[in-house]
Amino acid sequence: MVKRHTEFGHLRSGAIGLVAIAAIAAMAVTGCSAQNQAAVAPAVGPQQAAQDPPQIIGGKDALPGQFPWMASTKLSVLGLRIPVCGGSLVAPQWVLSAAHCHASWGTRKVSSWNVRLNSTQWAAGGTTAKVVAFRDQPGSDLSLLKLDHPITGIAPIGFAKASDTAPYQLGARAIGIGWGTTKARNVKPSAVLKWANEETYPLTTCGNTKSVPNIFCGGAPGGQGAATCLFDSGGPYLFAENGFDEAGKASGRTYVAGTLRGIFNEACGKPGKNDDWQSVSAGSQWITDTLAGNAQGLVTVKN
Repeated sequence: MVKRHTEFGHLRSGAIGLVAIAAIAAMAVTGCSAQNQAAVAPAVGPQQAAQDPPQIIGGKDALPGQFPWMASTKLSVLGLRIPVCGGSLVAPQWVLSAAHCHASWGTRKVSSWNVRLNSTQWAAGGTTAKVVAFRDQPGSDLSLLKLDHPITGIAPIGFAKASDTAPYQLGARAIGIGWGTTKARNVKPSAVLKWANEETYPLTTCGNTKSVPNIFCGGAPGGQGAATCLFDSGGPYLFAENGFDEAGKASGRTYVAGTLRGIFNEACGKPGKNDDWQSVSAGSQWITDTLAGNAQGLVTVKN
């Protein structure tokens, strides 16, 4: 997904709605149906830079069943279901994603949203569910999407605890996952789920994040540029305590350490440009309270 490094809230209203409209236009122009569209997002992991593909924006294709908890969040517009963002199933009835995905004029209606899980295609296969509520953490881009029924047969992925610090150390490796576009300045999502390697970098490499709390910076190892692009927002910065192998298989405790925060990314594979991610560790207590039904005073609900 494309992301511009700006202060939280700037360009939030209207941007995702415009992206959805642009995606529809792209589909119409190319003669593609919604079922032939998908978003691709690169991922990050404890792999050596020499093993990383030269164009990290494209990433590697995910295998069926590799990330069954990965969610494609889709918006119904003009009769089409458009993939807008990614997310992670962190509890049977809850998907962790990004608040800015549903913060614009064209995306606020909860009944227009649904998710697909356990499929490498955003438009087919796997398990689907409707979204019945958004829970957004105040002062953060973290959002929990409540589903209309508990998902069975798919084990939720863990999320970072308040005590977890390893993913946020400079040089830490992880992977990013999503259906984001594989080419910069393209409004067409990938048809296949992708993952790519990421590395934690200094905040100064992400642009203007000084006024945004609990942000960390991640990008392609070796300074090859951002791994994510348009449609990857809300997707996970997946960390494994003992790293990932060349096929993206995790070793040790594995959990979501961050969610992609950007809307428009000046990077999309551009060398020296990285992505800003919202820390899940910093919001872990809010997530826990929300899942337990004890965070009513800390959330907003959009109807």
